[in-house]
Amino acid sequence: MARKSSGQDILEVAKAYLSKAKTLEAFKQVQAVVFPLAYGMSLEKMAEAIGMSPGWACQLRNRFIKKGKLFEADKPSRGGRRRENMTKEEREFLLPFFEKAKSGGILV
Repeated sequence: MARKSSGQDILEVAKAYLSKAKTLEAFKQVQAVVFPLAYGMSLEKMAEAIGMSPGWACQLRNRFIKKGKLFEADKPSRGGRRRENMTKEEREFLLPFFEKAKSGGILV
């Protein structure tokens, strides 16, 4: 038999946040709290319903229960284009330099 969902005391607070959520991430976090408590959904079903992995949905849920409010990042994200290839324009711009480098030219 499955465990009972924790956070029953925070259910009313979470329901109030359903209308206050301004971003999709915030809305999904509140759903991660409300679905198991109000509708008895399992962690896997709840994660599937909100479109997240069970592990991440559980983390969001636990953060809400621990803090009693929506999770907001304490610091801004790092930003930048990580693991992204060059755009077509960047590739066209750098092509002459790559050609010079292949023939042993010095790049300045």
